[in-house]
Amino acid sequence: MALVIIHYQNEAGQPISGAAVAAVSANGDWASVTDSAGNVIDPGDQLSGVNLTPGDYVLTATKPGYLSEPWPITIKLDGKIRHALKAGGGVLPPPPTRDVICGIKTSLAGLTYQTTQYGPIPAWFYAGLNDTDRAIARQAHLDAGDTHIPVGISEAYRESGTLWPAELREGYDYSYDLPAFREVLLTVIKAGLLVDLPLAGDGLSVNAQPYQGEYNDPVGKTYGYQWLMNELPRIIKGLQGDGTAANPDLTPYIIFRPGWDGVFYGWGDDTVPDPQPGRVKAFGELFRSLLPNGYLAIEHTPGTIPCGEGGADYAAGGLMQNYDTILSEFNTVHEDSCWQVVGRMVQPYQRPPDQPAGDDPHPPFYLAPGNPRGPYFYVAFEPTQGGVYQWCRGQCTLADVNNVRAYLRGLGAALTG
Repeated sequence: MALVIIHYQNEAGQPISGAAVAAVSANGDWASVTDSAGNVIDPGDQLSGVNLTPGDYVLTATKPGYLSEPWPITIKLDGKIRHALKAGGGVLPPPPTRDVICGIKTSLAGLTYQTTQYGPIPAWFYAGLNDTDRAIARQAHLDAGDTHIPVGISEAYRESGTLWPAELREGYDYSYDLPAFREVLLTVIKAGLLVDLPLAGDGLSVNAQPYQGEYNDPVGKTYGYQWLMNELPRIIKGLQGDGTAANPDLTPYIIFRPGWDGVFYGWGDDTVPDPQPGRVKAFGELFRSLLPNGYLAIEHTPGTIPCGEGGADYAAGGLMQNYDTILSEFNTVHEDSCWQVVGRMVQPYQRPPDQPAGDDPHPPFYLAPGNPRGPYFYVAFEPTQGGVYQWCRGQCTLADVNNVRAYLRGLGAALTG
């Protein structure tokens, strides 16, 4: 019995599964889909109606994130035919629903990129990789069931002890090269993924009107609050493009957030009253004036739900009405600061066995009834123990990460980092 295998792989040699393959030939047209090994297999004469008889064919494989180029081949009686699809091409998919883009699902902890540049590395620094390794990273997120990739506009992690090579830890800065940043984001969007975009606004700026390269935190290449308030209109305009096919609006595929966990807290100072809540409100108002229907998230440090006034912050007219998604950082998940936060962010909250019975027995739910655009979304995003902090240092296992996620989901947090 003859065996014909048509194999598709990316430029790094990794198999491409789920590609739609269409054939045109005088022998008869057919269509199939590559299996998990990147193959269309004909064990003799057919596979799901596909008849791979000897002869000349023109095949076209289509998958988001790859060029769909005609591939002329001659099928003989036996053998394996390989073809590499190039990353890129394609058109923007339909914009996602609010539920999908606000319900951030991404795997940083527990995920590894098998790069050609650096070997296996903890998942991060997508925008710092070359084109081949970005394709590998996208596939890793897709295989993990993710909907988003975090891609900061400017970031670094200049700390020792992590598993990233020094070149990656140095990071990158696209804040003043928006055309290049657009190209980075397009590869994510065309692959069928969404962008979680931290805007380097962690902390306070060095000066009231900082300039390019004046980082308030050189370790992380962030600029701070005042810089972000000055520069947000320019950044949003650059990502909106002009609406043409050559320069499309990318903002429907992006959920923005002002920074990482250095935003709340991080925008306060020693003055009284603390300006932190007012700055969170002011940024939300500025964002909403630029993108009335855009998507906005904020991450907070352990035990510090923005903006500190309870459910009133999320009610009509509250300080948080311009935000859509709340992301939590934790120390460990087995402590009061986790239980009290999650208890106020999800409904129903399921008390874990290790939470004392008398501890916060009836936590109020903050996120009802929602904001003018719809419901709020909550992500139990970044625990320190069993999370990305330990994962990028090789201090926890995948089993540890999964145990922490399972614990959080057991509390009622459907979305975890």
